[in-house]
Amino acid sequence: MCGRKARCCLSSEPSSSQRTFQKELIQDATQRLFFLQVKEAILSDDIYCPPETAVLLASYAVQAKFADYNKEVHTTGYLNGEQLLPQRVLDQHKLNKEQWEERIQVWH
Repeated sequence: MCGRKARCCLSSEPSSSQRTFQKELIQDATQRLFFLQVKEAILSDDIYCPPETAVLLASYAVQAKFADYNKEVHTTGYLNGEQLLPQRVLDQHKLNKEQWEERIQVWH
């Protein structure tokens, strides 16, 4: 039991807010790892993803990484270093990088 003047008490049992924080941290970490595993499986074609869905999911990944689209900040080529679509999709549609970027930006 803690004294009246103590502001913080150490206990072997985590408080309710500590348990909530730990649960949220685990959930966030788990969600991030799950996202990365699914993204990798789609990019490697271990999981089939239709082209339209692949573009939509790519836009979600861009939104998560770059936040809201801003044409002054997100200038042409801002996605050049990103692997966002399976090679199969890129090969099927024969669009250049700028055209793919435009399609992803529609949803970003």
